[in-house]
Amino acid sequence: MKNNTEERLSFLPYHTATNEKLLKTLMEQVSELLFIMEVNEDSFSYTYVNRAVELYHHVNREDLYGQPITALLSEPVAAEVEKKYKEVLYQKEENSYEDVLSMDGEYFYGNTILTPLPDENGTVTHIMGVTKNETKIVEQNEKIMDADASFRSLLRSTPDAVLVTTLDGKIAEVNEAFEDLYGYSINELSSNDFQFVPSTRKEETVHLFKEAEKGHTVSGFETVRLHKNGREIDVSITMAPMLNRRDEVLAVSFIVRDISERVEAAKRIRQSEEKFQVIADNSDDLITVFNEKAKVIYSSPSHLEWLGYHVEGWMADDVASYIHPEDRDLALHTFLRCRDYEESFQFRVRLLMESGLWRWFECRGHPVPSGKFKAHFVLISRDVTSEVDYVEKLKEYAYYDYLTELPNRRLFEDQVTEAMEDIDDEGGSIALFYLDGDGFKEVNDLYGHDIGDEFLQEIGTRLKRIIRGHDAVGRLGGDEFAIMARHLSSEEVARKVARRIQDKLELPYDISGRRIVTSFSVGVAFYPEQASSFSELLRKADVALYQSKSRGKGLVLFSE
Repeated sequence: MKNNTEERLSFLPYHTATNEKLLKTLMEQVSELLFIMEVNEDSFSYTYVNRAVELYHHVNREDLYGQPITALLSEPVAAEVEKKYKEVLYQKEENSYEDVLSMDGEYFYGNTILTPLPDENGTVTHIMGVTKNETKIVEQNEKIMDADASFRSLLRSTPDAVLVTTLDGKIAEVNEAFEDLYGYSINELSSNDFQFVPSTRKEETVHLFKEAEKGHTVSGFETVRLHKNGREIDVSITMAPMLNRRDEVLAVSFIVRDISERVEAAKRIRQSEEKFQVIADNSDDLITVFNEKAKVIYSSPSHLEWLGYHVEGWMADDVASYIHPEDRDLALHTFLRCRDYEESFQFRVRLLMESGLWRWFECRGHPVPSGKFKAHFVLISRDVTSEVDYVEKLKEYAYYDYLTELPNRRLFEDQVTEAMEDIDDEGGSIALFYLDGDGFKEVNDLYGHDIGDEFLQEIGTRLKRIIRGHDAVGRLGGDEFAIMARHLSSEEVARKVARRIQDKLELPYDISGRRIVTSFSVGVAFYPEQASSFSELLRKADVALYQSKSRGKGLVLFSE
């Protein structure tokens, strides 16, 4: 007896005994959704769909055969799709369309190509549709747009000038502070010729790009740049490569700070001892003068403004006690070297404020070889907390989800991989719990995305409280989260853990005065029992989650 699929495909002009098996295999195994519709005057009915259609729509294909488009799609959607089929029927030409469907509370973005299938007389008797699932591409584009919006917001808010270039030196982005500093608008900087770099400084720019290509960061690089009107500007540049997930350098960011006042102040100190006191007393930077015995003989009034205390009369060891313990040894070693060998130096340390808070300062020491302060040196320190925070924020965007502040997929993968290596050395096992909210779309539809975002933030807060110190949690996207738990002795224990997680997450949420209750489905997989890598472990937990959701809401299912 003929296979049912074979019968339904026998009308195809290229259907022969020779290619029958290949044709069946190809159409059944492709990941795209494949439909063949029979033309009945001005209507269309399903005569064949492949396995992918069954999986995505959760239907039995036998129930579709002979049915109209409305058997699978809602009437409004079916009406639009039928128009596309009629265009192909009448024009006898291939056509395509894009649509968005809601499946089990999730959006499906599809791109469909319709192809007419004429008989030997040229009459179109069937139309074949092939739908490619572009959901992941659309979601990825949305994530990129969100990250880009966050990055641009950061650009606008930072007080320092920021320049972003491609690796070949083309300017991609500047902020308003950059335009204010140099006097050039982004439209005037469209070429590779950096007009704001003096001709005598071109080589150092080449050097900076070479360091970026190597993935290196250059901090506090002092140089001279040109304003549009020709005026020289003393600047301090922090350059950092911008990396993708594979740690490949995509672009280069430059944080530029105008240090003209500080440089000028330092020059005046060296040039005129009489003017030293006036300049130092009116500088925002912390200016400290040490004598040959490492005693502070002068501290500028800005110490009181920034730190809340003066250091005049202190010894170097006294000053060091207000330096962060992690930075103290470096500072003392550098200080003594400057004193003993009369070498200039630069480093960054955290200084303790009177309020008890720590702030970052960039410190530059200069020996004074002649004049009143012979055998002394001057220490000039400026607050760089905002600059350090900016760089740390860039790193945070790379490893943490901006909404929930949970580790993102990249960091979570690193944490699980590290745990796997520990298990390989010490023994034991890892359980990966893949969680998916059962009603997040309804929350967004009912209350809006702002409430939805607050809801996700609250979920993230609860998850942080649930996990143990040696476990890990991450947001993988949307309302999907994952938890890694170590050393669970059995599947029974893992099931109890999963139930406890569900119990915590399914307690009512009070979001802006609204009471929200939802459930979570969970898929669980074990390492090394069921997987040999992170990707395999996640895939098996994902399959278990999918099977769990297909059976109902709030279920826990283990990978087989």
